[in-house]
Amino acid sequence: MKILVIQKKFMGDVLVTSSLFPLLRQKYPNSELHFFLDKKFSDIVLNHPDIDRLIFFEKDLVGNIHKIKREKYDVIVDVYSKIGTALISFFSGAGITSGYYKPYLSLFYSAPVKRHLKPESQMALCLENRVQLLEALDIPLADVHPKIYLTKTEIEDAENLFRKYGLCKDKKTLMVSTFGSTPEKSYPYMKDIIDRVSKNTDCQIICNYIPSQKDLFQNLYVSLSEASKKAIIKDFATENLRSFAASVSLCDALLGNEGGATNVSKALHIPTFGIFSPVVDSSSWKWAEDGVRYDSADVHDYIKGNPTYEDFRPEYFEDQLDRFIQKHLL
Repeated sequence: MKILVIQKKFMGDVLVTSSLFPLLRQKYPNSELHFFLDKKFSDIVLNHPDIDRLIFFEKDLVGNIHKIKREKYDVIVDVYSKIGTALISFFSGAGITSGYYKPYLSLFYSAPVKRHLKPESQMALCLENRVQLLEALDIPLADVHPKIYLTKTEIEDAENLFRKYGLCKDKKTLMVSTFGSTPEKSYPYMKDIIDRVSKNTDCQIICNYIPSQKDLFQNLYVSLSEASKKAIIKDFATENLRSFAASVSLCDALLGNEGGATNVSKALHIPTFGIFSPVVDSSSWKWAEDGVRYDSADVHDYIKGNPTYEDFRPEYFEDQLDRFIQKHLL
């Protein structure tokens, strides 16, 4: 059997979608499993033992349709479920095509699936709804945990990077997800969070941000306490996503804006504390959370109505944050 899973983009979405492959492999051990995605998000699933091949989107829809049709898939699981991928699924010639039910897309799939609005299992909705798409293959709901598979060389390279920047093995190391992917996903009181950590611990801090956010970081850095400035490993930089993931794997915890970095951290089983933006549905993305190793703060849990990030001062969740710090950074 030849099976294709489609999730076009975004690091977190690609990562959680990869958790379907072990279920497919378990059900069909001799199947050929392919993942169709944008190339720039593929690093997060490199070396996955249950993915036989990565296939990348082309710019034009017709080219994508022809590419997939030539492969002669038996099954297509369209997690992305947009008009373009629904058309790809429809014209693929696959006997089974599974995708999310939408009134304007349902005719394109042989097995359209309605998303759950509330979890019906212990999984977060981002995982539960994906596993639902395997119902057409007689695969029941099963708890899954996304994983990142690093190589020995990648971890050794990260260890060398830590030595280059003078990180001490005898100290705890915290990775901070300093900013979100957009301004509305960036917690406005990150200064207070970093200062709280440096005041209460002796850990060394790596502040993660993308190159375009360097000026934002400089503005944040000058506002920090002297203790925080001393704790931060200045100008720490990784070459790519794999290098970042390997660096996270060496940290004692990750804390900060919920998003790609927090998903990477949880996939590596690193203690993680995420701060959810008001524009993100936390019920969908609180996967693996147990309130101890993996925890998060959501403004909607504290302020009813239509709160903004400006309303969500650290005082609301300081006890929760302090428990995480005491457990993992002391």
